[in-house]
Amino acid sequence: MAQPVKPAKKRVGMLQAVPVVAPPDEQLRSAVKRAGRVAPSAAIKNEAEKERNRAARQLDTLMKELSVPLTRYLSAFPKAAALHPFEAALLDLTVGRGTYQSVLGKVRLSVVAAHGAAAASARRRRAAAALRLRAGLRAGRGVDSLRKAVQEVGKAYANKAAKAGSKREAAAAAEEGAEMMQKVFSRGARYVEDLKRVSKQLRSLPYVEPQLPTLALVGAPNVGKSSLVQVLSSGTPEVCDYPFTTRSIKMGHFWVDTRQHQVFDRL
Repeated sequence: MAQPVKPAKKRVGMLQAVPVVAPPDEQLRSAVKRAGRVAPSAAIKNEAEKERNRAARQLDTLMKELSVPLTRYLSAFPKAAALHPFEAALLDLTVGRGTYQSVLGKVRLSVVAAHGAAAASARRRRAAAALRLRAGLRAGRGVDSLRKAVQEVGKAYANKAAKAGSKREAAAAAEEGAEMMQKVFSRGARYVEDLKRVSKQLRSLPYVEPQLPTLALVGAPNVGKSSLVQVLSSGTPEVCDYPFTTRSIKMGHFWVDTRQHQVFDRL
């Protein structure tokens, strides 16, 4: 008889382990620089084929350099449902669960389908790409929607460059596609900035050991909670002679005989 599968034990420290998010303008500069270094395959001799290959590879590289870091970020941020109850409460008290999920933007894109590339005119292709961009960023409102919008535009233009009829058409597709992807990323940069802010906030949260005895100091402003934490424990909260000095959860440790305890100072 098969044994029932035990649910995975939820551990603490997941919020503090979220990745450091690079500024979006830094990501964009690095991606453009790397894509510009890509050369065509050395074995290709035909000039038109060489330009098609170069254009498609550069667009593909730019797409990956912009979207792969976003994929890594999304996979490294834990799902709210997987958090330890204490850290789930921390998330609710600080960032807010709704804000957290919105910033990640894990929403399926309802992207406007492009017209057939072979039959569409250049104007219709540009209009379709613009529709994809607007629909994509409106649909998700987060990093995942930005990632998918970049991939959608990048793949469309890489395919266009690979099927270009001439060297000139391939170069034009590369230039237009690179411009469109940069525009997509720049318009969605605020989502990356939001994720960077959330990452910084989560990484600064206290690390809690649920098995340790815990003392939570809760009370009116400016009554000495932070001073008590500072005197009794290893915590170093800011102490001032005006109310509302403590703007986030502060934590310290102290020992009673041979047993360690933890204390929180919360506004």
